Amino acid sequence: MKKKYFSGRKVFIARAYKEIDTKQLAKKAGITESHLKRIEQESAKPSIRTIIKLAKALGVDLDMFFD
Repeated sequence: MKKKYFSGRKVFIARAYKEIDTKQLAKKAGITESHLKRIEQESAKPSIRTIIKLAKALGVDLDMFFD
């Protein structure tokens, strides 16, 4: 089984595709905007709980955020 790695860049891509700004997504996901920006820039590693919140807020499958 191949190991999958979280990609903050994919959060950015999904957010841009849905045309949602960082402030809106952070509010929907219940995290701070600065934390979301660090996740997208891959300078922060979110918990699985945060990844699930982001996927739900964007209306995408959880697997989308993993390579």
